[in-house]
Amino acid sequence: KENNEDQAETALRQQLTKLDLKRKSIEHEADAIFLELTTPPDEGVEPMGIDTPLVDQDGYPRGDIDIYRTRTLRRQFRTLKTDHKDITAQIEGMLRQLTAMKHPNKDTDEQMEVQARRLPKPKPKYDPVTGKWVVMNWDGTVAGIPGGEKRNFADVDSELSGLTGDGDSDAISSLASSVVNSTRSANTADLEPHPPAEVIPRSDSGIKPPFARVDA
Repeated sequence: KENNEDQAETALRQQLTKLDLKRKSIEHEADAIFLELTTPPDEGVEPMGIDTPLVDQDGYPRGDIDIYRTRTLRRQFRTLKTDHKDITAQIEGMLRQLTAMKHPNKDTDEQMEVQARRLPKPKPKYDPVTGKWVVMNWDGTVAGIPGGEKRNFADVDSELSGLTGDGDSDAISSLASSVVNSTRSANTADLEPHPPAEVIPRSDSGIKPPFARVDA
């Protein structure tokens, strides 16, 4: 069986080599045609062009270029582009076959990874030591606490259970809400309106006082 697989892989590589050589030959020929079509035949003469009109402003065929050769080169150039596209598609298909031979379980592994990524993720937990909400793959070293490498996401539930006696969910909820409220208060403290400054009125002499008095 291994010999048959090696022979099939060798034959596939040989076909890929032949197709690659053919594609390079097409590219060289197309480059030569493109260069001839876009290069002026003489000084002051417009080139034949890839898709420019072959008639002058009066509607007569251009007299400064070979119309027959221009049409022939353009048709050949379009044919080469189509052949190059087809050969490239064949090469890509054979490369996929070669990859499947080298890694037969690749598609299965990718499907398993996609399924694993689509599984429901665990919800964040509140860590009483760091005072933060933590997620999977978290450990205490992220918070920079001593001995943080010994703390992980799975231990947070047991620590909260120890704090509340027997895992009382109401106590955990109140603890979490208190942290959220304190954070919200700290963030919105600067947004509360302040009383306006009281300015001392102008004196009888008409001179404006230099400062305004603000209540503390």
